[in-house]
Amino acid sequence: MAAAVARVAGFIVATAAALTTLSGCAPAEASAVLTVIEGEVGTVDSSGDAVEIESGSTVPSGTTITTAADGFVELAWPDGSVTRLGSDTEFIANSEGTRGELMVGTVWNRLTDEVGDYRVITPEGTVQARAAAFVLKCSADCVALVLDGEVTLDETTIDGPVSAGLATGLTDQVPLPWDAVFASPFAIANSELDEALGFKPASDLYAGADPALASINGTFSGTRTVTSFECNRGDCSENPQVGDVADRSYTFEVDCSSGLPCIGQALTQSQNLDTRETEEDLVPLTFDGTTYSWELLANSGPYCFSGGDGFGNADNLLQWSITATEAAVVGNQFVATAIAGTASGSLVITGEAGEPGCADIGSEWESRSDVAATLDGL
Repeated sequence: MAAAVARVAGFIVATAAALTTLSGCAPAEASAVLTVIEGEVGTVDSSGDAVEIESGSTVPSGTTITTAADGFVELAWPDGSVTRLGSDTEFIANSEGTRGELMVGTVWNRLTDEVGDYRVITPEGTVQARAAAFVLKCSADCVALVLDGEVTLDETTIDGPVSAGLATGLTDQVPLPWDAVFASPFAIANSELDEALGFKPASDLYAGADPALASINGTFSGTRTVTSFECNRGDCSENPQVGDVADRSYTFEVDCSSGLPCIGQALTQSQNLDTRETEEDLVPLTFDGTTYSWELLANSGPYCFSGGDGFGNADNLLQWSITATEAAVVGNQFVATAIAGTASGSLVITGEAGEPGCADIGSEWESRSDVAATLDGL
């Protein structure tokens, strides 16, 4: 099932599976073994005194672990689960009978199927999970990106996939794209470490998910086919008519690290109205979790002249709307392999009909085309 995001009483949750409330679980009493993967790490005991804990040693309950900007730490639990702290993170191990308390920063959590109780305290409430893979991030608020398993927040049961919820209910489904998680080097490193421990690769958690959630970064080549054309003014005979097919390529660079809507850019091809040649333009795009959209004002300016003066205005607006239609796991990445959608174009002229030099110049039209392309290099 595809992952999604939800806010419950100030807590944002993303889930790829049904979320259920866990009850009657015994507290986690066992301590974890700390391994410093890289960077600077500080530890303070439950009394507030700085202590030195060697990598590979057991962490006493109540120890506060703080990572620097380059810090990366693993806590390995006796039941086979792992909690990893990213940079600029403060985490109290074994706080109040839980795995720990995340004060600020980012933690990656990967649970074995046998885990009966895995709880983490956050400023927004206690997260409870079983057989899960999820990321917790806390700063001004807390975000959970849940890739797999069952997760709850306090007494709220969330049936995924969901996106946003208030104390009285859940609304506004929002999916969790691959790039919203794995654009982060922290996530990629954790995925590799998990796989080395025998966990299912993170890319497999997306296998079978909606292709719209796949990464679209890369170049796609295909065609555009005109499906409708309407000439509203003048001579439109030089424009591509219904049935016209032209080769097109699109190169995408999308950033979902801040969540939806994602932003990015598209290097897109279109026809120049003056030269009738194919041109490339780099334009901004957005992604709402399902559809990628971008537009280009290809030609804009006066459309008729008299005595050296320009009159009126002609705007050639092009708009694209596409979705990923096929996806696959390629090189441990969940990537889109085919896209499809529409491209629309229009030329609109404004100006007074009686202006000198404008009587017989210019045309107005609207067109629509189907777009289909596949990822290069497959």
